[in-house]
Amino acid sequence: MSRNFELDRKSGNPVPFCQPKARLTLGSLDEANLTVTAHYNPTEVGINKTLPWSTKDEQGNPKAETLSEQDSHEFKGTPSRTMSLELLFDNYETGESIEPITEMLETLSTVRDPGSVFPEMRRPHYCVVSWGSGISFRCIIKSLNIRFTMFDHFGTPPTR
Repeated sequence: MSRNFELDRKSGNPVPFCQPKARLTLGSLDEANLTVTAHYNPTEVGINKTLPWSTKDEQGNPKAETLSEQDSHEFKGTPSRTMSLELLFDNYETGESIEPITEMLETLSTVRDPGSVFPEMRRPHYCVVSWGSGISFRCIIKSLNIRFTMFDHFGTPPTR
């Protein structure tokens, strides 16, 4: 039987792999009771950032041919980051419905109160993704895809 090892951050010595002590959570910064905890931590988390550079308008610029590669671009604003991750929720063993989890995700990605006179209520929740001490990412949900892969005899996701 092979054993998996990881390196200790302080000493650099190998230590036996152990189960994570923290689970990834996604929660609302607007309402603390809206939190989803992953059943299984993701196998990967992707964080992307695009820097908004653009080419300077060189037409009609008499110095255009003397511009260096660095001078031919200009920075156009503050970059934003995106995070992508896939979460798996499985209550097959417990027989409990995952409906409360999917409803919570829908709530986090839906406008809080579209008819409100207050602008902060006419937007979805500001959220935070946290995972142990390594990841804390303030975010908004721009895309949510829910996929069901298990169904009962009537074609609905299993519920109790």
